[in-house]
Amino acid sequence: NQINISWPNYLVQPAVIVYIYVDEAERCRRITQRSVSIPVTVEEKQLAEQEAFRNRLDFIYRNHIPSSHLHVIDGNRATNVIANDILNLLSEQNL
Repeated sequence: NQINISWPNYLVQPAVIVYIYVDEAERCRRITQRSVSIPVTVEEKQLAEQEAFRNRLDFIYRNHIPSSHLHVIDGNRATNVIANDILNLLSEQNL
């Protein structure tokens, strides 16, 4: 399967793309924690139920987002650590 993704001409390409990756157990834990106040979406249910879909989506983000500005952040850590990583990244990029 060849995947050909190009950035749409009518959209300005972002200076930085942050992809926060979490493993499935952590993703489910966070969704369960917040689902008291925010309903679980159809897309979140699909990610939980279809491992192949989840893996393909991750592969596309990591390998086919057409930007040299993609930064993958480990989201399996405390949210304040993740936030600091993102703030440091933006500072390094002078944003």
